[in-house]
Amino acid sequence: MYDSRDTYSIPQEELETTRVLRRWHFRAVIFITASYAGAMANIIDLAPNYGHSAAVLAFCQTIHMSASFISPLTAGFIVTQEDSIDQWRRVFGVGAVISLLTYVVYQIFGTAEVQSWNIKLPKNDHSDEETEIFPKSNREFNTISKPM
Repeated sequence: MYDSRDTYSIPQEELETTRVLRRWHFRAVIFITASYAGAMANIIDLAPNYGHSAAVLAFCQTIHMSASFISPLTAGFIVTQEDSIDQWRRVFGVGAVISLLTYVVYQIFGTAEVQSWNIKLPKNDHSDEETEIFPKSNREFNTISKPM
């Protein structure tokens, strides 16, 4: 809108809407960052060994990233008229329900204890097997007479 001085001024209600949206965006970024950092730390808590933590992370990221192609498909299924506020509310409601359900499941069943499958097995240096296969020592090989 232009006022009497030919300058553009933003109506007060638009300014308030912008402030509210910025506040919610700031809060969302904080919570998303905190939840992602917590999930990554929990993977290391579950499987601190090098190979196991990488496998667990790959599995979790596969499930996590599947939402990037399932979400638009779900939104396209729910929204048939793009200008319908009620259909978009339903999309965001479905997203909120999924987020809350996964949060509750994690809070009930989640743990930070090292898992039994992550325990390192004792390293076998195969010294017993080598003595069975090669019973003679190097000293005995050196005393064998050389061919002429």
